Amino acid sequence: MKRFSVSAIAVVFVLTIGVYLFAYADAINDNQQIQRAIDLENKADAYTSLADIYLEKKDFVNAIKYEKKSLELLKEELRITTNLSTYNNDFIASLIENLIKNTKKGIINAYYDIGLAYLSIKDYDNAYIYIQEGLNLAEIENDVKNIAFGYESLGYYFYHTRDNNSAKKYLNKAYALYDSISDNEDAQRVLPMINELNNPKR
Repeated sequence: MKRFSVSAIAVVFVLTIGVYLFAYADAINDNQQIQRAIDLENKADAYTSLADIYLEKKDFVNAIKYEKKSLELLKEELRITTNLSTYNNDFIASLIENLIKNTKKGIINAYYDIGLAYLSIKDYDNAYIYIQEGLNLAEIENDVKNIAFGYESLGYYFYHTRDNNSAKKYLNKAYALYDSISDNEDAQRVLPMINELNNPKR
């Protein structure tokens, strides 16, 4: 899944923080840390791109391998960005808030990608673990679109494990949430499976 890159926000942060270099000793270290975060982001994106290539080839084992590498880098990036100073400056605080928010979205997406790849190779235990972890994080962040995708992913999980009642429950929850944010494209995506479950032929 394509993630929003923090690089553009990070560049603005680096430029802005320059004005504080002489006033705050910590600014030099933070400048180095944000550069580190950019490097981690770029490497995480590269691993995700590799994972996407393997997904297209239906090589789910390697897709999982590289998406897990991306996930670990994003976790380290989050650790760095959450420790940055704000310097009592609203603009810098806003930049850091956006860095953290988008890194968390990347982590949630990585969990979902890994979970769905495990589902594709019928490793149902790991599929559930990773999808549920992504959903837990999305709920903590109150990220409605990603909560909906988590419900949708659980719907697929229960569909493939032949728990049709749970599948319908989560797919209907996904549809309702997508509809609530006027995400018609994603809402329409889940309808065929909902209709299939309401009219079982298997």
